[in-house]
Amino acid sequence: MNKIIFISGTPGVGKTTIANNLNNELSKEYDSKLIKINDLAIENDLIQGEDLEKRYKIVDIDKLSRKLNTVINSFFTMNGSFETSSSFQTSDSFNSYGTNSSDVSDSFNSYCTNSSDVSDSFNRFDNNSNNFTNSKIAIVEGHLSHLCDIENININFDFKVIVLRLNPDILQKRLFSRNYSENKIYENLEAEALGVCSVEAYENHGENVNEIDTSDLTLPEVLNLVKAVLFDEKYFPVGNVDFINWILE
Repeated sequence: MNKIIFISGTPGVGKTTIANNLNNELSKEYDSKLIKINDLAIENDLIQGEDLEKRYKIVDIDKLSRKLNTVINSFFTMNGSFETSSSFQTSDSFNSYGTNSSDVSDSFNSYCTNSSDVSDSFNRFDNNSNNFTNSKIAIVEGHLSHLCDIENININFDFKVIVLRLNPDILQKRLFSRNYSENKIYENLEAEALGVCSVEAYENHGENVNEIDTSDLTLPEVLNLVKAVLFDEKYFPVGNVDFINWILE
């Protein structure tokens, strides 16, 4: 069965790194595609404006959802490789339009990637063939991804959302290295401590949402957990990660 996985979380938790490596591994055995949600928005003129004070671009989430559904439908139904669009490289910030999402920002690269550069022992070949399985996997990465709906996919699919979590003390160091302003750093740390992305994701996608605490894990360990969720081997329900003490301290 085809699969869709959203990888979301506060800026700095490791979404881009995990999504890129996951696509690299899956693409050896599946027709997998990585869709970077921020570039999908900018390439399709879905930016509604900008909060000059907080330096966030405002995205129309309803239109973004519709475009995402169209892109995934095209990928699932077409034969052969999926054509990628021109890529963007920017570190500007995005926020949702007409939602309750807190103001968090993230850096991003091209929205659709097809890569198989990384070697790994991850093997899930079809039992009846030495070739790739027929399943397709769409990986959607970005801190706005969990706000998007998947309502108009014209083929059966399995759907998962993973919110990556990170101890705010560790996250603070990462955001500082990005030269974020003090206010922007605190906003993101507060959002992570409160689990804003997890709450929003659960409100939108219910039991399809998993949250993984990456604080003490290596990259391979996180990837293994993400793959276990993707293939229904593990489930990490929302609420199993708690950083609220960071605010109380």
